[in-house]
Amino acid sequence: MITVTVTRSGGITGVTKTWTMTVEAEAWDELASSPAPAAEPAGRDRYRYRIEAASATVELPESALGDDWRKLLRPPSRRSPG
Repeated sequence: MITVTVTRSGGITGVTKTWTMTVEAEAWDELASSPAPAAEPAGRDRYRYRIEAASATVELPESALGDDWRKLLRPPSRRSPG
């Protein structure tokens, strides 16, 4: 298990939100080392994500998030139990 810090910025209000979570090291390593899906052209009110762990930092626009990244980046308040 490793600790990951996620910073989400942008959106309509431009508010930055940061949260930390613990994830399986193997899952993080796989995502951090794989190429991100192709991003669509930048939108004005889209989120940007900065994901940091001891081993790597990844920055992605919202449009480049695949399902695996979306699951990892879901804020704790929006996660389903279990």
